[in-house]
This record gives sequence, C-alpha cells and structure tokens, in this order.
Amino acid sequence: MSDEQRSDEQRSDEQRSEQVSDEQMIYADLHMHSKEFIGPRKGAYFNHDIDPRGSQALMQIFKPMENHSDPDMTRKIGSDGTKTTIEILQAAKDMGLGAISIVDHWNLKTIPHTMIWALENPDKAPLYLSGMECEPDFFDMEHTKPMPDGAEVIGYYINPDNKRLSDFVTHRMYANLRRKATWVKSLQKSMPDFDIPSFGRCLNERNFERNPLANKKALYEYILTKNPGKDINYKGFSKFIKEVDAEMENMPKFSLQEFSALVENAGGIVSAAHPGRWESLGLLEEAIENDFVQMVEGKYNYGPYLKRNPNKHEQVRRNVEQLARIVNKYQIPISGGSDDHDGTLLGTEGIRKEEMNRIARLALERHDLQGLLIEGRQNESLSKITRRLLLQRVTRGVPEYLVVQKKKTYYAGSWTFPERHGEETRNMPITPEEKLMFTVNKYLGIDLEPAGLKKIPDYAPESLGPIIYFNVPYFYQADRSLDARKLENGHFRSADWMTLKELRALSNLHPESIPVLDIIVNLEKRMYKL
Repeated sequence: MSDEQRSDEQRSDEQRSEQVSDEQMIYADLHMHSKEFIGPRKGAYFNHDIDPRGSQALMQIFKPMENHSDPDMTRKIGSDGTKTTIEILQAAKDMGLGAISIVDHWNLKTIPHTMIWALENPDKAPLYLSGMECEPDFFDMEHTKPMPDGAEVIGYYINPDNKRLSDFVTHRMYANLRRKATWVKSLQKSMPDFDIPSFGRCLNERNFERNPLANKKALYEYILTKNPGKDINYKGFSKFIKEVDAEMENMPKFSLQEFSALVENAGGIVSAAHPGRWESLGLLEEAIENDFVQMVEGKYNYGPYLKRNPNKHEQVRRNVEQLARIVNKYQIPISGGSDDHDGTLLGTEGIRKEEMNRIARLALERHDLQGLLIEGRQNESLSKITRRLLLQRVTRGVPEYLVVQKKKTYYAGSWTFPERHGEETRNMPITPEEKLMFTVNKYLGIDLEPAGLKKIPDYAPESLGPIIYFNVPYFYQADRSLDARKLENGHFRSADWMTLKELRALSNLHPESIPVLDIIVNLEKRMYKL
C-alpha cells in the first residue's frame, strides 16, 4: 500500500470516528440489506383482505405455485444481503451508530421481528426505523410514464401490520417468485449440460451465502458453485434472463403514485433512493411536486456502483449536481445510507441527528401519528402487538391446544388462540402477561401460574427457516386434567382443545392464527429452549 493510500485510509478512519463519537447527534445509516428469508404461507395473510375480489385474484397466484412446486416454497423469499438483521444491528451498535434502517427489497416481514429485538435489547442495538425498498415500473397510476432505469424508492416509518400495504407487497413477492421460477425452468432447458438446481432447491438452499433467487447475479453465482470448472459468461447469462423476462406475459406492473399512497396509508414517507444512479432525474421534481416523494437520498456511497459500472461516472456526477439544485429549490429533507449488502460499507454514509429529526417531524406533521419515533424507541406498529397464548395439554400422548371461537367483530365464529383484552383492564396497572392471565381466568375459568408462562422466541431456528410472526405467542404447559369453561357474556363464543391435525383441518381458523401452526410444529419437535 502506498503512503498516499495509507494517508487516505487514515483520513477516512478519522472522519468516521469524528462522525460517530459526537454524543449530541445520531449518525444514521438508513439504507442497507439483510439476508432474512421471509414470506407468509399459502395465502394466509390474504384471507382478511378488505376487498374480497382482491383475495380471489391473489389466490390465483398461489394455485399454480402449490400445484407445481415444492410445497414449502410458499413460505420463503429472500433478500439479497449476507447478514441477518440482528447481525447488522449488533455491528451498528459496536460501531457507535445512533440509528439504522434495514430496507430489504419488497420485504416487510422482518420489521416486527427486528423491531422487537431492538426494543428488548437496547444495549445491543441502535435506534431502529422500519423501511422497505422497491422499484416502481411506472410514475403514474395510468402507466403513461415509465420510471427511468435505476429508479428505486424507499418507504420509511411504515407500519408492517398495515393490511393494504402488506397484501400488496406479498402479491408482488409471489409474482416475482413466479418470474424466477420461469428463469430456472428456461435455464434447465437451454443449458442441459449444466447442473441447474430445481426451483425448490434454490429456495431452500442453506449453504449459499445469500438467497440464490435474490436476483440474476445471485442465481448466476449459485449456478457457478454447482458447476465447478465450467465457464458461464455473465453477459450472455444476463442477456438470456432479460429475454426470458421479455417473453413473460401478464406480469403485474405498479407505479410510484400507487406505492406512495400505500406507504402514506401505512403511516410512512417516501424517499428517492440513490438518485445518482437514476438514468435521469426528469420525473423526480414532478414526484416531489405531486407529493409522491417527500425526501431524497442525498447521502450515498456511489463507490461500489461506479466500480461495477465505470461508464456511469458522468451520469452520477451530473445527477448529484442536479439533486443539489432540487434539494435547495424544494427545501426537501435528505435521507442517507451506505446501501450495504455484505457488511463492508456499514456506517460509511449516513445522516446526522438534525436531519433525522427533520424527517421524523415530517412524518408526524403529515400523518399526525403519535407513535412515530423522533429520538425514542417507540413505533406505532408496536402498539398493535397482542401476544396470544399457546396453552398445551397432552392427552394419551398427543398434544392438544386450547382455542376459542370469536364472538364479535368481522371474524365472529372464527377460531383463534386466547388473547388478552386490554379494554377490560384499562385502568389496572398490570403487565401484558398479567392481562393475559386475567383474561383467561375471567372468561375461561383458568388459573395460570406466572412462573409457567414462557415467551416463545420471535423467530424459528434456522434449520426450518426463520418464521417471523408479529404476534409471537406465550406458551404454557398445562396438566392433562386442565379444562376450560365458557362463561356467559364473555368475549368468546366457545372453547375447545384441538390437536395440530385438527387445527389444520379448520376452515375458519383466524388468519392471524394460521402462522402459529408453524410455531406449534417447532414446539412439538422441541426446537425451542423454553
């Protein structure tokens, strides 16, 4: 290493140290990616769609996937990073970063799990903000203006439990899976002399450092590992994938206007990601004027991008200059982040406390949501957490679980697991655990010992693939003689004990209880340390 290079690195280290050591500020890295494998199972999240026609249309996607693919493929879709969200949070804390947002492509399901972990481990995590990155196809709902190449946007402060946004995102995820299933099938036909793993194997690969189906580059690298000694030209591979995409019909398209409306409905705000990489910024001003975009990513590390695309230097330079004029013209807030995927860029770019507060104030002013964070550790979506109860007894060697039938609301008659009812105990200074025990005692006649109430981990062991579930239940091992009685004028129509097989056979299991079945599988396989 030359003295000049060593001097530049030392100066860079000194700058970073200066950035993260000031106790009066938050240095926030808001743009990075994790490697979590996420996804709802077989349409479970669609059963409560506001528009029944939306559910019917979305279910059409699942039928061919279930009939022609690995049965477990509908559980997982991966992001394109190489670290988990927890690893990123811990690394950011060690570096002294004050705030962080992990904005995986089309991925909301990691947010609750990450948020809960950050809140429960404040000594191991910086301030965590929800976020998701995506790439619109068009500018407007009428699809008259295509977005420029390289144009991506990020939604921040979004509530991942918002049904409209989560249904839309999941629809897109499964459309993307269908597209990538076509990639694999087409490659198998065109490259008979190569080992092209099946679609199911690609989804379930655990030894590859990141999801083989994250993007065409990841699939290319994965195929190389399966064909040692064989040469595959990446330019030719990329061209082939583009031709496959061009031949696909009826792929759903969406617009920036549509995404912005969904993000606003979920309590969030939209930022234009890495605008220097956009083919042009012609539509950015129009997006700001129409309130499709509320801020821009003014701090971004373009180094890795330019190393991969050396011919883009002039475009990036021109866009960065134009962006400065746009920011000054509209006095729009700036976000910033490293766009880190592999852990090497974490903390190299970001924004300071003043800009963080400005962005948070913008969210509060636009949506008047008191739960949105400024400097605290509260988030609107966390107020919706209701931890249910998995009450298990074993009868003749077979585990059974207590379920109740809802009496009120749109889901009257559906079966679910017991949950606390806070409105009955609003003025009582008790913990969520005590509220849960109070509810089952009042409405089911069951007395629980506090020491027996165990919290199930927020995500499943890696061996089955992480099962991220917002409302992670508590677990209680009961004596086999325990029974429940339905009390009059309670919240539940009836109560019963059911095995896992019986629960799976229910046609009216509440949508939010369906993911709990995966947790029961883990319980019965003794995969949790409770």
